Amino acid sequence: LLVTAPRQRVLNWIEVFDIAGVELERLEAAQVCELRALAPLLEGAGPDRLDALLVLCERGARLTLVRHGLPEYGRELNGSMDDLGDQLERYLAYWLSRDPGATDVRLWLAGSSPDLPLLAENLHRSGDRPVEILDPVALGWIALPPDDGEEELPPGPALLSLHGLMQAELAP
Repeated sequence: LLVTAPRQRVLNWIEVFDIAGVELERLEAAQVCELRALAPLLEGAGPDRLDALLVLCERGARLTLVRHGLPEYGRELNGSMDDLGDQLERYLAYWLSRDPGATDVRLWLAGSSPDLPLLAENLHRSGDRPVEILDPVALGWIALPPDDGEEELPPGPALLSLHGLMQAELAP
């Protein structure tokens, strides 16, 4: 997986860390973190499995198709929730026509959109494939502090990238 970033953006992040008085060791793309977080759920997958990770964001969603534990295709999707579902189905149909060995498709959803449960329900109703919302809090991967009412806690599915980043830090 090759990830690029505009030079000025990287320099800006270095400056932010300098101001904070700490050294920036590395930057990681959200997709890398998300795939690292997803990895334990892909272990033991059969050779016919295609995993589709759809991460909702402000402007739409990011789709990553994973086969044999490796990302094979990535695409930004834009539009309403209905549009996202339709686009996802088109991309999956296209990919499955190119890879007839992929017969077991699993959909994984994450992101901070409050519409995530609705999208999961619509995708589950419209297809015959499993749909699961990836929530690191519900899975016991991340423990949130107690809700003191002062600050709104993020929804669990919005923490997938953070969990993947934490895994990189915990790795020997």
